Amino acid sequence: MADAISAGFDIQPLRGFNSSVISRLRRISTICSLLVVALAGAPPAALGQGADVVVSYPPDATLVEKADLPVEGYVLSASIDEVEIVVNDGRPHRVAVHNRVFAEEVSLDDGLNQVRVGAVTRRVWLASAAVKPPADFQRVYGHIGLSDGCLECHKVDGAGVFTLSGERDEICGWCHSDVARGRLGVPWVSVHAPVRAGKCLDCHAPHTSANKGLPAVKPKQCADCHAAVTDRLKTDRFVHGPMNLGDCRLCHAVHASAEPKLLVRPATVLCTDCHSEILLPADTPAALRPHTMIPEGKCGRCHEPHSSVNQRMLRQPAGRLCQECHEGKTRSFHEAKGFSIYICAKCHDLHRPTQPHLIMDSSRSLCTECHDFRGESVFTHSFVAEGKCFLCHSFHETALSADVATICLRCHRDNPRLPEAHRGVAFERSRCTVCHQPHQARRSKLLRAVEHTPFGPVYRPLCLDCHRTLDMAALAAPPAVVHPPFQDGDCSECHRSHNADAPNLIRDPGGKRCLECHRGMRKVMLLKPVSAHTAVLEGRCGSCHDLHFSANAALLRLPPNELCPSCHAAVVKAPGGGAWPVEHKPVAEGKCRLCHRHHTAASPALLKTPSPQVCRPCHGNFFAEFDSKLITTRHEPVKEGNCASCHDLHGAAGAKLLKEGARRAVCVGCHPKLIGSHHAVSIAELQAKEGGAQAGTSGCTHCHTPHASTERRLLHAPNDRVCLGCHKT
Repeated sequence: MADAISAGFDIQPLRGFNSSVISRLRRISTICSLLVVALAGAPPAALGQGADVVVSYPPDATLVEKADLPVEGYVLSASIDEVEIVVNDGRPHRVAVHNRVFAEEVSLDDGLNQVRVGAVTRRVWLASAAVKPPADFQRVYGHIGLSDGCLECHKVDGAGVFTLSGERDEICGWCHSDVARGRLGVPWVSVHAPVRAGKCLDCHAPHTSANKGLPAVKPKQCADCHAAVTDRLKTDRFVHGPMNLGDCRLCHAVHASAEPKLLVRPATVLCTDCHSEILLPADTPAALRPHTMIPEGKCGRCHEPHSSVNQRMLRQPAGRLCQECHEGKTRSFHEAKGFSIYICAKCHDLHRPTQPHLIMDSSRSLCTECHDFRGESVFTHSFVAEGKCFLCHSFHETALSADVATICLRCHRDNPRLPEAHRGVAFERSRCTVCHQPHQARRSKLLRAVEHTPFGPVYRPLCLDCHRTLDMAALAAPPAVVHPPFQDGDCSECHRSHNADAPNLIRDPGGKRCLECHRGMRKVMLLKPVSAHTAVLEGRCGSCHDLHFSANAALLRLPPNELCPSCHAAVVKAPGGGAWPVEHKPVAEGKCRLCHRHHTAASPALLKTPSPQVCRPCHGNFFAEFDSKLITTRHEPVKEGNCASCHDLHGAAGAKLLKEGARRAVCVGCHPKLIGSHHAVSIAELQAKEGGAQAGTSGCTHCHTPHASTERRLLHAPNDRVCLGCHKT
């Protein structure tokens, strides 16, 4: 009869019920079983003790927040019908065993509780505001199936062996069918591949975990499968905020989604959760609506979702990106001047425009964002003052709507003073802007500082009348590299025609003129690098570069192996100016840039990467040995990445680039007490024994390795073997 009652409360038909309901039903089953046994006069049930009882939950040192604690486990012997649960030496609870599984809910007191199940004791701490739990107590979350006595997922055969109730890839779906198949009969649009394949245990623990959601001890990370996304983080400069936080779940569902790409919400809604500034009022006029991709939720057409090499997470530099749809409108003067990376957005606001055609402002305000004409100039071209920039300039195709003379003559053709001012030269061949500023000037008639004959076809022949040393045609061999402005004959790109505040008539002092074209360097300097070349900081680009043409790459004045020593002789040369007896190989070969950057660096001393990472490409074998798991002892300077503690990095008088010329002298610099103290034979005596040529290569390294060892104290071998190497008797 007891068996019949127990069978009537078999847990399998109750799959999916609330765990507390199941627990109460199990208690009723247990009570009924005991009553039947008592009435029938049956012998008392066998009680589980000792190693026959296995407690699945809670594990020892568990921290909980609720006073009702589920206690679950199983027994190893088929003869055991009951287990006894005692909390804090209180009244014993006798719990019936069904199919070798038991489960019961007990009440806890605040603070430490001793929960004994048979002979097994578990420590459980009920959290309270009054007392802080010990550090070794941790929260442990259990699978809800544990509350059903394990039989939700497992079955027990006649021999008492627990096996899965079904196929591993199917069992989770019995309770969590909505995770993979859909909700309310509607299938998901996208399902995570491991979920579709039933690989739940790739990420989840089956029974207990220290975190909610039952993550496995070492769950698969997103990067394990999506390596292509994470690999780009190593090279891309701009990273989406959630990626920086390492929380993919801010945008993606873990299991399945009603949106493509496992997005947690429709793309437009999802993006505007953070980027709410792009939302427009409902009554916005049609002419001021944002780019069509935005209301269509196609943010990904322009933006990378994870990381990008371009600002604003653009898939391509803006000029090329826009040209995919607006072909022909972005190859402009702006692009030729080096603004193509982000030039479209300089004039267009794709998200919240204030003017038709996605223009962000009126033409005058728009142009003066980049072209500031509010300086100290006294005279301003009337069209500039009125904001009519497009009377002379075209918006996209070219800088000017026609050649300079044609544009000027549209208004000035009938000016009677022009023939006299130009000495009868035909206006159509004029280059007005050689003498006149087109926008503003400090002199009347918008004249530049000094007038000169403006009608040569190009500047360069005129300049070379005096600057004959720059005439490449007179060179014995053509130069390898020519500065583009000089190649184009546009000397005024860098020089003023008549006067300037900087030497050599450079337009802007201190390297500012160079940064006008070399904008990448300007961005680097704005980032305030850790170290920068002195010549770069002082704007002396000409210290290393020839500004017109050169026989060397990058317009260098000298070959690299000669250029650096011309200033840094004290570093790469020995005292007296000669070569070091031992030179670092890159120094000997003149390859300074193997280790150093030439302009700026994110590491001290212009190193490409911090020490010792900069040493790794050449000394890989050493680092492989140093990183080996077999190594137990590492020299402190090596651990700190401070190779320069012992080695001179450019040249030295002794072997291995050692600073003091001998290993012994280097070691004594940090370990002076070792001289004649610890070892029976002093270092001086060792040196006398070794004699002359060997003195610089022996000493401490007789017994110790200089970098790392598998033995304590950096010994070459176990202690006895090291000693017996000399003390053979």
